[in-house]
Amino acid sequence: MRSRGAAAAILAALVAALAFAWEPLASGDRRGRLFSDWDQHLLYHDAARRSVADFGELPLWNPWLCFGHPTLANPQSRVVSPFFPLHLTLGSERALKVEIALHAFFAILGTALLARRAGATWSGATAGGIVFGCCGAFALHLNEGHSWYLAFAWLPWAALLFDLGRERTSATVGAAAIVALTMLGGGTYPAPYAVMLLALLAAFEAAARRDLRPFARLLGVLALAAGLAAVKLVPMTELMSVSPRLTPQGGGVPPSALVDVMFDAQRPIDSRAHEAWPVTFMGWHEYGHPLTPLVVPLAALGLLCAGRWRWPLAAGIGFFLLLALGQFAPFDLWSALHGLPLFASLRNPSRFLIVVVLLCGVATALGLSALERRLESRGRRLALVTGIALAALVGALQVRAGRAGFTGAFPNPAPRPSAGEFRLSFGNGLTMFAPSLADVASTVNCYEVAALQPRDAAEAAGRPARATRLDSWQRLVAGPPVRDALPVAFETAQGRVAGAARVVRHTTSRFEVAVDAPAPGLLILGQTDDGNWVVEGGRLESAAGLIAARVDAGPSVVRFRYAPRSFDHGALASLLAAVVALALVARERRAAPSSAPAFDRPAGHP
Repeated sequence: MRSRGAAAAILAALVAALAFAWEPLASGDRRGRLFSDWDQHLLYHDAARRSVADFGELPLWNPWLCFGHPTLANPQSRVVSPFFPLHLTLGSERALKVEIALHAFFAILGTALLARRAGATWSGATAGGIVFGCCGAFALHLNEGHSWYLAFAWLPWAALLFDLGRERTSATVGAAAIVALTMLGGGTYPAPYAVMLLALLAAFEAAARRDLRPFARLLGVLALAAGLAAVKLVPMTELMSVSPRLTPQGGGVPPSALVDVMFDAQRPIDSRAHEAWPVTFMGWHEYGHPLTPLVVPLAALGLLCAGRWRWPLAAGIGFFLLLALGQFAPFDLWSALHGLPLFASLRNPSRFLIVVVLLCGVATALGLSALERRLESRGRRLALVTGIALAALVGALQVRAGRAGFTGAFPNPAPRPSAGEFRLSFGNGLTMFAPSLADVASTVNCYEVAALQPRDAAEAAGRPARATRLDSWQRLVAGPPVRDALPVAFETAQGRVAGAARVVRHTTSRFEVAVDAPAPGLLILGQTDDGNWVVEGGRLESAAGLIAARVDAGPSVVRFRYAPRSFDHGALASLLAAVVALALVARERRAAPSSAPAFDRPAGHP
């Protein structure tokens, strides 16, 4: 990468990323759209930030969400992402917007390097990188508040390093680290999609080599990635095994709507259902992937000129497109895939289109490079200038199409901080996303499958409703909502005793309650019992799904502490995996002198 072409590509990637993310960056402290997922995901980040910054403890528990909910174990949480320190310094509102620009930059650069690996020129590779990194799907999903979507930026890096792994063990370790990064970054969808993409590359490499070593390398990547991400993966697996998130298998993109889905950059995010959808319309952010129309001829030319990368690119585009069509595809691959354990928790097959966009970006890079090389017979300078001009045109049009998805993304002024700690409300379908630490609000009826469920939802999923949010609300709050106080109650055999208990000190995962019990009774704290709490000063019990402690008569202090053993086990596994990864890299460095990665040398086969 020590060349003027590489330097120019990095500069172009930076400029394109800043232009793409300009609206979020310029919005300052303004908030995203209310009653969307923005407040929900902002709460995930801000609760973790407060755990570390205000209380100096690990972000394991979020006391403000759904009567309390795991933070680290939440599949969509991003607290172990390497970008989390930004939230500690900038605050979650600004940090998320800075992350948008950073991830766009890395997405562009990673795709450009992957295209170089496939044989593209630097100008073509940069244009292909912008096609993916500035795709309107990123803007639309982030407009909606899907912070986990940022992890898709690492897809090209996973593919690049996996392919380089044929030559270097350190690249295989890097591919595992990238897959782990998608998991740690809340990549509930990016992580399995990355694995599927790597499996596709392994299959074509195995066919070309006529051996199974690529699959062995893939298994090694997956094993090491699982180990590196175990600090989150183990608690998450424990949580989801108790409260699985099963989703319907239908949906998809009707073929008649594909043109609008791929090229309509002006449709607003809150637009109504397209006339071609005979099924539930999930919102335009779930379908729109606006690209510049120039991608079509350039990608088609690129596939014709892709050499040995032709079939992996063409097969990948076809395979993931069929998955995105869902129930509307000639062969419903999505329904078959959805029957597998991991994929049963995923929904909206239209999200597979982002992998199609990545592969089209690489094909676009190869097509533009083919045009540039065709002109070399008339002079190298002419070819270079023409290639740069075409790349600039494609990049500018793509940035324009993609950034339109941010229109109206941050319409609300920053709220004034509240002086209280908790304001509890039962909420309804419109306010279930509304809790925010900026408002210091705690909602009970919110969107978390691992929290206490409504009775009808539990029964519909075939699970007994051991406790529901309404049960817990009625058990804990006898009267109007509790303002500026953590809900706590004390009950004896004769009934509730008012004023017998109060929270005197708390962090996000530790609660100290002073009790003046007139008789032996049950102390109930307004936090969900997920089986990972320990108590001092009483005997731990559960009351309507909430943590409780049986205490004796008289004054006492009861301390509740959230202590999931799954975190300890996962942290140890991640530490061991990191040692293995470092040992593999060190062994390779001792065995052979280091050399730069072969980005400029096209692979002999994909």
